[in-house]
Amino acid sequence: MKEALETVSVKGTTVFIYLTPTKKNGKTYPGHTLVYTAAGDRKRKFVTDLEKARKEAKKIAEQLSEGTGHVHSLSPSEVSDYSAAIRLLRAHPGSTLAAVVAEWAQAKAAIGDGPLVTACTEYRKGIERQSGFTPALLPDIAVEFLRHLESADASRRYSENCRSQMNRAADVFRSHIHTITTQDLGAWLDGMKVAPRTRKNMRRALVTLFKFAKQQGYLPRDRQTEAELIPSRSKMNSANRQAPIGLYAPGDLTKILNGAPEELLPVFAIAAFAGIRSAELHRLTWGDIKKDHIIVEADKAKTASRRLLPIVPALKAWLGKTTAGDKEERLCRIYSRESGLARGMSAAIRGAGVEPVHNGFRHSFCTYRIASTQNVAQVALEAGNSPTMLFKHYRELATKKQAAAWFAVRPAGKGGKVLQFSAAA
Repeated sequence: MKEALETVSVKGTTVFIYLTPTKKNGKTYPGHTLVYTAAGDRKRKFVTDLEKARKEAKKIAEQLSEGTGHVHSLSPSEVSDYSAAIRLLRAHPGSTLAAVVAEWAQAKAAIGDGPLVTACTEYRKGIERQSGFTPALLPDIAVEFLRHLESADASRRYSENCRSQMNRAADVFRSHIHTITTQDLGAWLDGMKVAPRTRKNMRRALVTLFKFAKQQGYLPRDRQTEAELIPSRSKMNSANRQAPIGLYAPGDLTKILNGAPEELLPVFAIAAFAGIRSAELHRLTWGDIKKDHIIVEADKAKTASRRLLPIVPALKAWLGKTTAGDKEERLCRIYSRESGLARGMSAAIRGAGVEPVHNGFRHSFCTYRIASTQNVAQVALEAGNSPTMLFKHYRELATKKQAAAWFAVRPAGKGGKVLQFSAAA
């Protein structure tokens, strides 16, 4: 090509302007061609007027120098696809086109051939089969419940009250309803700083919504909902609100474990050294106990979330005094109901010369474990609770020395049968 008429440079990026007049019907018309390199390709752009060519050349050079010049290399269809993708992303704030495409590429590489939507659908079905309920977002359930009220011809006053209270909750809790805990709901209600009557109405609306979700299969049907466990204002104002957390001392634990009947020894040991809830203990089977950890499956956990509990040396020592049952057999097989297990444990504790403490084993584990590890986040994962609640209720209730004494409690002598752990990791 002949020598450029002019060049326009910005930060080392150059656009060449060539004089390229055109002829038509025997007449010559002015013309200028811009030549530049974008995304490794040589590009050309025709402009008739020289002044317009200079302005366009400067614009292109600036964009190329700033890293946005690749836009000029996109075809019209590519520009259309990009615009459509950006419109779709607006429904998901915080996501970028590059991140979404990268995740899509990883997912396609993981599943191989076949539609990605099909793989996601099958995955969700698997989660639903495992948990026994269908995950659903609280705002969606609220909408479904309000539609149900309309079809049920509920009174206008009741419907409007429910709509007001549930919309408030839906604005705050935009997650799956099965992940929302009593502590989350209670903290929200307390933070509203409303009159007692209003708080009561809001609590009642939450209970109604959670019960509806349970009926529709969005929550486990075999247990109370988290909303039902929110304390009422009268209970919060009672003396129990300020009562200190009840704990067992290491000496109490020694008496309880040494005096425990054979069928309750593994229950007491796991409660003391793993902090598992009584309801979860009642559902636990021998197959859930592995070599180095205990699995609390989603369908057995209060929060419907699977978690792993480490078997600390003290727990392993006490389980070594126990004979394991079949994998499908519950640890506390002689108690068909959780209430029966609770009564049996209380009787055994009194028989050991110790006064039972409400939730004493869980309170003690959380307290001593935090004092021992100095890691609230770790204990929150093990206990299946939020770090905020653990920090609020259990931090600095015991010293490291007391914690060491708790986790140092061991069975006396070497007698007893050895538990055969599952070989599965």
